[in-house]
Amino acid sequence: MIRKCETLYKDFETFQDKIELLCDESEIQEQINTRSTIENQFITAISTLQDILEKLNPVNVKSQLPSQSNESSVKLPTIKLPVFDGSYLKWLEFRDTYLSLIHENASIQDINKFHYLRASLEGSASEVIKSLEFTSINYKIAWDLLCARYDNKRVLINSHLKSLHLINPITTESHKALRNLLDHVNKNMRALKALGIPTEYWDVHIIFIITMKLDATTNMKWEEYLSNCSDNPTLDQFYTFIRNRADVLENAVSRTTNHSESSSNSNSNNHNKKFWNNNNNNNSVSKNNKSFDNLKISSPVASGETVCDFVCLCCNKQGHRIYDCPKFKDMDVPHRVTEVKRLKVCHNCLREGHNFQNCRLKSMCRHCKYSHNTLLHLNKNDKHLENVNSTVASQSQTLPPVTLSGISNSSQVLLCTAVVSVKNMINNETYPVRALLDSGSQSSFVTDNLKRKLNLPVHNIEPLRVSGINNVAFSISERVTLGIESRNKNFSTMITCLVVPKVTGTLPNSPVNILELDLPPNIELADPYFYCPAEVDLLLGADIFWDLVGFKRITLGV
Repeated sequence: MIRKCETLYKDFETFQDKIELLCDESEIQEQINTRSTIENQFITAISTLQDILEKLNPVNVKSQLPSQSNESSVKLPTIKLPVFDGSYLKWLEFRDTYLSLIHENASIQDINKFHYLRASLEGSASEVIKSLEFTSINYKIAWDLLCARYDNKRVLINSHLKSLHLINPITTESHKALRNLLDHVNKNMRALKALGIPTEYWDVHIIFIITMKLDATTNMKWEEYLSNCSDNPTLDQFYTFIRNRADVLENAVSRTTNHSESSSNSNSNNHNKKFWNNNNNNNSVSKNNKSFDNLKISSPVASGETVCDFVCLCCNKQGHRIYDCPKFKDMDVPHRVTEVKRLKVCHNCLREGHNFQNCRLKSMCRHCKYSHNTLLHLNKNDKHLENVNSTVASQSQTLPPVTLSGISNSSQVLLCTAVVSVKNMINNETYPVRALLDSGSQSSFVTDNLKRKLNLPVHNIEPLRVSGINNVAFSISERVTLGIESRNKNFSTMITCLVVPKVTGTLPNSPVNILELDLPPNIELADPYFYCPAEVDLLLGADIFWDLVGFKRITLGV
């Protein structure tokens, strides 16, 4: 019976080889799965027969067992081959695994190895062997081509070194971020060591690289640790410090979560009453934010007291946030706005680590009902409003490109403006720019100042005479092409602009009290700070105007 099973299995292999030679590339994986299933069934059948023979004739069973009898009858889990997409950072892992499981396995025929190889490649890696005809002779050629392409020691070393130096910085203290950073460094260091690099002498260099990527609190804890060390710490000591720090943070988060859940019911009424009893003053807002923040990040210790180890971004003192900072509160509103922009904190909750789009605190300014912190509200009688410039306009993080408004009253007219993102052609960084929309202009214009700031390539043209009010004309001899994009990435286009020294004066010419405009709460403004005087560096004329403005109209201030 065992010999009959062997004969049937050999016949199956013969026919299966022919089927796999004829099938398309899209069907290869299915045929490989079929072969694997039959192989498992064959092994199971042989094992069952061996057990039966041992029970019936334990003396003579050894003489009847074929060569396959020494194979294990235990059904082991199938080892899934890794997939290689052409990334040098993944090559060593793929190469070593494939060599062990497939390439150096003498029991697998070359045609089947070619099957496994093609099934394990994707992306740019699959293109390397795509032109080879699917034959057993070409398998070795395919493997040699793949090794020649990716088994480049110099390129592999450079890739792992680059990965070490381009670690994403940690902005907020987190046990997950610390562990991910440690895993990232360990993986690249092991790869470099496998490539023959003497990394055992790199401790000081690697520690320096990692500390440059740590958040401020963890860095401060590391400096405290160093003050107790007489010699330079080793990399293993640094790893131990990071692991211990991650353990502390994880345990603190766990205890805080349990503590918050148990006390939330008893404190919710008092907390809500405290939160909403603002009396329209900035100090109460900061207290509310502090209460909300302590509920989320403070952790109880053995003494029962609360530990506040965060550092204010504004004054660099410990124990309070920016919204409780005396230095920040002493600033006038325009300077607060500038400080928020410099520190790159969310202008809604005034916390770091995220932007307005990802802010979980769904609150609004108590005075104007807009999505910014009350500490950043511009009062009508604020004597410093005249100093507000275009830095204010750059604070919005969720600007659609063309949600625009135009309103008139007895003193002035608000023209259609929008804040758009314009790309620097040298470093590909984008800058927020206030643009004026003018359907009466035949062309679009950009200021010479913005042209220089963005390093826009200039095309010299024959001098053009451009005229405005009262036919006042001047000559233009430069033209640029630039891309504009909405801040939420939903709209982008390329436009051609003529270069002029100045587009217009400051718009609006004086601050506007938006409380008098009765703005609908459900609309999004392309220029959320349209009421603040600021420079205009871009004029979008009739060539693009109607692509931006929708057909709906809302009359305000009536």
